[in-house]
Amino acid sequence: MKINKDKDKFLKNEFFSSSIQGAFMHNRHIYKTKNESERKNFKTFLYNKLSLYTKKYEKKIKEEEHIKNLKKIQKEIYKYYKGKKLLKKDDTLNIGTIQKLLNLYLKYLWVSGYIVEPPHCPIDSTVIKTLVKNGAKHLENIKWTEITIKKYKKIIEAIKKEAKNTSLAKWELLTLNKNRK
Repeated sequence: MKINKDKDKFLKNEFFSSSIQGAFMHNRHIYKTKNESERKNFKTFLYNKLSLYTKKYEKKIKEEEHIKNLKKIQKEIYKYYKGKKLLKKDDTLNIGTIQKLLNLYLKYLWVSGYIVEPPHCPIDSTVIKTLVKNGAKHLENIKWTEITIKKYKKIIEAIKKEAKNTSLAKWELLTLNKNRK
């Protein structure tokens, strides 16, 4: 089945909207302003950034490159929004929010066949609770909305340990499906 450009654009917009909702919904650390026009412009900025970055994921990329991409996105947001009084957290988004946004968008693209399997999965409260329940007690007080790169890497290591021979993306997909039954 071939998807035409209009259907392709529609799907990617839906994936982005769902990713924004997932990354922003339970997150108090996003906006300083209530100006809807500025918020909409910010979302357009994010969509354009994700569209550029996700091209890299059409081929398999290494974990280190993925982590660099998270940091680069954070720096690009800071560079563009510094001093504009739009964002709460130091004129950028924190790594927890960026990883959820990028990893969730990549997940949608992957399960729809647009890209190869991404190196990581979206980290959220469900993932952290599952890890803690299965023995990763050192993650018990971590909130995904507040994680740093250091904490992100700790969570990734815990997922690897839990997933054993399964990739992180597949492990999260199976875990999420199991938790939704």
